[in-house]
Amino acid sequence: MVGGGVSIYIHNSITFETSEELYKDGNHYVWVYLPKYALHIGAIYKPGSTSVRAFLDIFSMQLESRKRSLVFGDFNLDLLVTDIDVKRYVHALEEAGFKILNKIDKQYTTRQTAATGTILDHVSTDLTKNHFKFALLDSSSSDHKQIYLELSKYRSQTKQRIQYEAVDYENLHKGINDATYTNEENKYDYLENFINTHITDSKIYKTKIMNLPRDDWINKEIIDMINRRNLLWQQIKADKRNEALKNKFIVERNKVGKRISADKSKYYYNEFMKCSNSPKKMWNLINTLAANKIKTTCAPPKIISDSQVITDALMFYTIRYREALAISLLLSFKAVVNEEDIMAICKSSVI
Repeated sequence: MVGGGVSIYIHNSITFETSEELYKDGNHYVWVYLPKYALHIGAIYKPGSTSVRAFLDIFSMQLESRKRSLVFGDFNLDLLVTDIDVKRYVHALEEAGFKILNKIDKQYTTRQTAATGTILDHVSTDLTKNHFKFALLDSSSSDHKQIYLELSKYRSQTKQRIQYEAVDYENLHKGINDATYTNEENKYDYLENFINTHITDSKIYKTKIMNLPRDDWINKEIIDMINRRNLLWQQIKADKRNEALKNKFIVERNKVGKRISADKSKYYYNEFMKCSNSPKKMWNLINTLAANKIKTTCAPPKIISDSQVITDALMFYTIRYREALAISLLLSFKAVVNEEDIMAICKSSVI
């Protein structure tokens, strides 16, 4: 490594994971995750000589892929100066939902010389509802001041556990096989009681861990509506002939569907509006939506340039399209298309 870097020191009593470490284009990025506090901590070093645009391409994606984060670093971007590079940096932070905790004032410089005072060392976070204690301390080993930051105590949200009844199908199968069943008069009620008795005897209690919402558009109101809908469904299962309860469930189910659709559309509309000046960020969002998974891309690893591969793909598409079109045209003239017609079409397509 040339020009310097960063490191993170963590007390032995704290469990952590190193989620990412990258050294590219002269810039150094280190990220760790603290499960107990559901907190990401980043340490960044960007020398003054490296490209701001290349740095922000990587840094902005790192911010976008993390929630509940604190980022420390020597960015060599003076917040007391309002040039184009500083504006791009601040805009990237704001787009990702982060704010700078430094006080941007000449009294709070992080590097002070006899002639100049600059704010090159920054702390940013997306924890907008937490309180911080922030202080600058003189250092005897560097011309940069040390940054002391204290985060108000936070207890991470625990996963809810619920108990529910389930059928142990192995016990049910064994119980029915071992039981003596006689129904000479072929009475349905007798068969029904026989099955219900063994189902009841085979029921066990299980514990289900409710995962926390993964998507930002899922809020407490939606979760409450889903819980009300599910409660009605459980009541219907216990009273299947209650028409009033069924109608109430249908109304609640439709309300939940409309609310989810509206909130999801509004959320992603706002997300796309944030990407108006960042094509790379927009494509990252599109990939996330298309794959329906976090941090998964639907794009190929590289642009396909092999002419033979491209030709084969186009030929395959053309043949299938011709077959479908020919069968469609044939159906418009004939009521029934037999196997011989289809074979003739496929043969002509291959030729």
